[in-house]
Amino acid sequence: ACNRSEVYFYAYYVMKILAGIFCEGSIHCLSLAYVADHVGTKRRAAAFGLLSGVSAAGFLSGTLTARFLATSSTFQVAAAVGAAGAIYLRAFVPDSGAAVSFHDDACDPLLQDSSCSSAASSSASSDEELSPRLPPYKGVLPSPSDMVALLTGR
Repeated sequence: ACNRSEVYFYAYYVMKILAGIFCEGSIHCLSLAYVADHVGTKRRAAAFGLLSGVSAAGFLSGTLTARFLATSSTFQVAAAVGAAGAIYLRAFVPDSGAAVSFHDDACDPLLQDSSCSSAASSSASSDEELSPRLPPYKGVLPSPSDMVALLTGR
């Protein structure tokens, strides 16, 4: 942004490589960790699928938007979308420091002891009710409504 000379280009290139080594993919990892901490085990697979779908849609829409925007307005649009994302996160996503507990996370299946066995047996029937299931595969692809039901848990 300072100058278009060769020295500035290589300095930017080296800084971009170093930043990419430490930061590339960290936002996605942080969002997956947030989902893992704040979503119960029975709904975690659907939440991971939804997060992956939203991320892919974001990358695609960003690429398409950059293709059709004028070069001079790309930064302004990116800054506006970033600000809108920050406002959304501040307004609607709870702080991870808040104590969040889930009934279905009370007993880890790998660490079950006698106190968890009664809770596990009582929640076995509710686990079957909450887990979204697709009909058995019979050579045809599931319908879009079946896929939405799988991802949303309905």
